[in-house]
Amino acid sequence: MKKILMSVAALFMGWSMVSAQTDLFFSEYIEGTKGNNKALEIYNGTDADIDLSAYTIKQDNNGKGWKYETALTGTLKKGTALVLLHKSSDATLLAAYPDAIKPETDVMNFNGDDAMGLFKGEELIDIIGISGKQEEYGKDVDMKRKCDATAPSATYNVEDWDVVALTAGEFVLSEYDGLGTHCGSAPAED
Repeated sequence: MKKILMSVAALFMGWSMVSAQTDLFFSEYIEGTKGNNKALEIYNGTDADIDLSAYTIKQDNNGKGWKYETALTGTLKKGTALVLLHKSSDATLLAAYPDAIKPETDVMNFNGDDAMGLFKGEELIDIIGISGKQEEYGKDVDMKRKCDATAPSATYNVEDWDVVALTAGEFVLSEYDGLGTHCGSAPAED
């Protein structure tokens, strides 16, 4: 019996080590169908709190290069997700996520054909969309990173995401439910 328990414990420890995330990554992208109701979520599934001062989010506007950016600050605790909203989002959305970051730069002015990059220093570590090319990949959708993701990727693959179309021409707050809690994680705290 003792050997069986030790084997089960070793299996569980091995699984948890394999499933540990290697760095921050984008875990959700929402490009709302009405107005500036845009959101990004960044998840920390590593085994440590992360100082965000080394990270920036950049937008490749219309495939013409990384034109807009915003530096991140503070600390993202392990197992939590950080939310960014467009500063001109619907007042109801802003009120629902009062702790969200609302960049003053134009980085959140994406419209479904602008690649979004997460950089650590000068290195692109994660991307949504295709850099250097104006190709529609995320218009009027909610894209959630699949729960089995364990690492950021500098190459966009739609198979890594669950994509749901949003209600055409309307802002529906319930379509933003779960933002800030990637795959059951806790929301980030100030």
